[in-house]
Amino acid sequence: MLFDIFRFDISQYIRGDTSSRDWTLELCTLILPAVRDLIKSHYYLYNLTGCQTLERILSHFGKLIYDNVGAKSIGVDLSQQARRDKCQTCHHVLHEIRCLLEDRLKNISDLSLRQLFDDNLRLLNACERS
Repeated sequence: MLFDIFRFDISQYIRGDTSSRDWTLELCTLILPAVRDLIKSHYYLYNLTGCQTLERILSHFGKLIYDNVGAKSIGVDLSQQARRDKCQTCHHVLHEIRCLLEDRLKNISDLSLRQLFDDNLRLLNACERS
């Protein structure tokens, strides 16, 4: 039941029915653990939803997350510190997702799922390098 609600809300975002402005870094910190769990699942539809959501999150927030993780703060800037904390949280879950994708790629025979995981892994690598 919870997955169906999540899938409905996420599918609106994936299809573009909601603006990317409706999503925030705070929302990413809440959704990324669910994305990780969807990718961890053994059900294709869950994997697909998780990977599609990860692609959208990385396309809109990937650069921000990776840029702020390594940023040094000068002086006291509370909003910058809050943003950096959220980015650290997202970065931690993204690292878990990366490890999960790498592990799943070793043990999966379904070609479409393999391609999906491989595409997401490449996107994670591209965000990290930029």
